[in-house]
Amino acid sequence: PERGDADGPLTTAGEMDRPRANLVSLLREREQAPGRRACARIYEWAVVECYEHGELRSTYCRLPETARSSIALSWSPDMTLLASTHGDHSVRVFNLAHGDCVAELVGHQRTPWTVKFHPCSNDVVVSGALDGEVRLWDVLRARCIASRRLSANAVASISFSSSGLLLAMSTANTVFLWGGETA
Repeated sequence: PERGDADGPLTTAGEMDRPRANLVSLLREREQAPGRRACARIYEWAVVECYEHGELRSTYCRLPETARSSIALSWSPDMTLLASTHGDHSVRVFNLAHGDCVAELVGHQRTPWTVKFHPCSNDVVVSGALDGEVRLWDVLRARCIASRRLSANAVASISFSSSGLLLAMSTANTVFLWGGETA
């Protein structure tokens, strides 16, 4: 047993022989099959990176001073972009290869509290704000393509269906559905 695991080693010799995965693929693996083995592979990746490079490489997403606080984050489907909401009422989308902001989505009257990428497209983001408004954004053109005011309560959570045809949103004690998918 390795690292005190009574069930045997977390990583087998065969797993160590295959080409080394990058962190994004390891995180995706952990999401698809959570457990000790996935966590151990992430730990081993970090150890190898520190040993080979002396430190972990990272990307800093540059924000303007006006951004104030950062609140919510969402990965794009291919994990190359990151959307974030901010206290200046904006949503920003960052290219993770270089950390630059590729889109600033402006139009919320109150702070957007939640954000999600469309599950099938890097070009569509939805955000929900403290004033109950939900906005659907075209990332490439940095513009709002649809909006709905659900209530006077904050949009606490939003989630696309796996097909991306239906959007669920929650405010206070109500769940709203927006879209055309049926059971």
